[in-house]
Amino acid sequence: MKARLVNIILALIFFAFAAVQYNDADGVLWVFVYSIVGLISLLGVFKEYNRAMLLSMMILYFGGFVYLLPNVFDWLMNYELGELVESMKTEKPFIEKSREALGLLLCFLTIWYHYYESKIKSR
Repeated sequence: MKARLVNIILALIFFAFAAVQYNDADGVLWVFVYSIVGLISLLGVFKEYNRAMLLSMMILYFGGFVYLLPNVFDWLMNYELGELVESMKTEKPFIEKSREALGLLLCFLTIWYHYYESKIKSR
């Protein structure tokens, strides 16, 4: 029952993440990115896991995170921590890229949780 509630909450969170992407320049991509994790979480409510698909998604999301990681380092080494929550500015592209990296990391960790749950289910 506890895992089912966690999956419902995760699905709601990631569908909410997808819903607020309407004003992003590349919003369609991010609606897709977050909706996939929402759907995976929704399938987790019913313990319907495809481990090969979960592994593939983990690789894709982690790869995207690693690709954007230099932007996170740029932010951490050259700017104030609070600047990440400021509005977007063309002279500070690290804001958008760092947010995207952190979003991909959240997606990866959530899918890793589902992968772990699928291993427990298969025992």
